Amino acid sequence: MSGQSMREIRSAPPLSLEEILWSRERRAETQRQVLAMGEGTLICLTLNIAGAVKSAPPFRKAFEEGKSRILAQLRREGADILVQKERHGKTGDELYLLAGLDLMTTKRRMVEIEEGFPLGRLLDIDVMAQDGTKISRQQLGLPARRCLVCGEAAAACARSRRHDPQTLLQRTVELIDGYFEGK
Repeated sequence: MSGQSMREIRSAPPLSLEEILWSRERRAETQRQVLAMGEGTLICLTLNIAGAVKSAPPFRKAFEEGKSRILAQLRREGADILVQKERHGKTGDELYLLAGLDLMTTKRRMVEIEEGFPLGRLLDIDVMAQDGTKISRQQLGLPARRCLVCGEAAAACARSRRHDPQTLLQRTVELIDGYFEGK
């Protein structure tokens, strides 16, 4: 399956640096818009994908699994979903939820998904307060995210570009394919 997934990813259009930066700006604006729609905690799901290709069928499958996990967790918590907005395009998949759940409880539950679910390493689940402040793992006394390749602090590996994008992409595909092989 890995060969098929890699072909699908390689056939997808790569993004320019301008497109990647524009998508970040657009995501921040969407977050502000969703927060303005009501009182609640904002959950924003995207994927951590190395390289210039952000949209391909394997990535969409991983995104949909992550979305399903988040929605199921919110149901278990009895949280109302006040706003749900999605965007899918060549810059990747995005989910915005405005939930009626305590900020710190929300962050804890989202970290549990990132840490306790096989595809969680690929999920980037931001949790934001009504004023737009992003809640960090460190605010909950939790360790930083680990690198997909070596297990060290992910931010340090990303900053130093310790691993080439092809190695990161291969590890990403292994995680996705390994997860879906069992389904």
